[in-house]
Amino acid sequence: MKDTAELVEWYDKLSDGYDELYAEEQSVKYDLALKTTGARKFDIAIDIACGSGLFFEKLRTTCAFVVGVDVSREMLEKAKTRARNQDVSLVRSDCYKLPLKDETADCLFAISLLKAGSELGKQVSKIARVVKNDGFVVGTVFRNDDEIPGTGELSLGATGNLKDVSPREALFSGPARCFKNR
Repeated sequence: MKDTAELVEWYDKLSDGYDELYAEEQSVKYDLALKTTGARKFDIAIDIACGSGLFFEKLRTTCAFVVGVDVSREMLEKAKTRARNQDVSLVRSDCYKLPLKDETADCLFAISLLKAGSELGKQVSKIARVVKNDGFVVGTVFRNDDEIPGTGELSLGATGNLKDVSPREALFSGPARCFKNR
């Protein structure tokens, strides 16, 4: 796994071509992520690893205010342009060390951030702490060795969902309280 400095450098370099390379694939995931929230409306949503802000316009259909978080300065520059004239704030931060108060948001989206493995539960818990207990968490998980992560890794129980969204990723969703304190 790359360290934070290597990831920042990689995403900074990728920022100029990111939309061209990934917009279509990401759009499918964004649509599925929003579908899992049903008809819910949210006051505050957090888009973790927001990248160039491709999700903002779609998020604004169900969220009054969006906070986009990314570690890459160059990605956030692209997101800033995309966020103009919308109720979106941007934060540069490591996604696992969010400079946000506990239980700030009604919903959190973590699309194309997480990877299956022994740390998955802890990582989801770190990001879920900023969501109100009655809030909602939606994300995708990259597979290890083509295996879909188990619901046990994510503590989904009977109230969460896990489904394939691509050959590389699975989408999970559920109440924030399912993901906390791991």
